[in-house]
Formats: sequence, structure tokens, C-alpha cells
Amino acid sequence: MADPLVISALIKKRAEIDGDLRQAAKHLADLRADRDTIDAAIRVFDDSRLPHKIKPKLRRPKPKLFRHGECSRAIMNVLRVATEPMTVRGICDRLATEYHLDIAEAAEQHALIRKVRNTLSRHSSKALIRLEQGGAVVWRVAT
Repeated sequence: MADPLVISALIKKRAEIDGDLRQAAKHLADLRADRDTIDAAIRVFDDSRLPHKIKPKLRRPKPKLFRHGECSRAIMNVLRVATEPMTVRGICDRLATEYHLDIAEAAEQHALIRKVRNTLSRHSSKALIRLEQGGAVVWRVAT
């Protein structure tokens, strides 16, 4: 027979999930009603417009690692104080240490590496120099 504590915990969790689903369904119905009201207002002002042809604007999640422009400044600061050219992984390790980034998970490490690589390539023709040393790509600040 099943443990009564387990059963009661599962019943409680199911009730929470069911409540979340009902709230989400109500929110979805409210959004659809708002959209339909706006569509009607568009047709009042311009009958030739087709509201269903308007592209949806998706909200992107805010970046988790750095705010806008902060990554470039952080990378430049790391490379300015470096005594020798650094690899992407070396830069990531230094950023994680200096900015107290939690990159324990592999996905977070890959996200930081991807972010640093993109930032470095964006600045490679301006302020940074890309070098190859012993088969590895290293970066330094242009003087």
C-alpha cells in the first residue's frame, strides 16, 4: 500500500498544478478578449487593415549573465589587465571569478563561452587582436 504522506503530497501538488492551469487559461482568455477588442478598434479606424496579418512581437527573456553592454566592458577590462593574450575559456574563467557568475551547470558554461566568443568576434576589427598560438586562438587588446 502507498504511503499516506506520499499520496497527500501528490494530491496537494496536483491541486497546485490544476490551479495554475486554470489561472493560465483565464489569462489566455483575457488576452484573446483584449486582442479582439483591439482588432475591432483597428477595423473602426481603417477597414482595409487585416489584424490577423500583423506579426506577433515576442518578448525575449532578459539576459541572465550580463546586462546590455556590460559583457564588452567586462571582457575589455579582463584583457587590459592580462599580462599575456588569453583564450576564450581563460576569459570566461576570469569573468566568472570577478563577477561571481554561477556557471556550475554545463549549459551556463556554454552560454558564457558563446557570449564571450560573439563579443570578441564583434570587437575583433576594432579594439581586439586575434592571434593563433600553438593551435589555440588567443585574444589581446590592440595597442
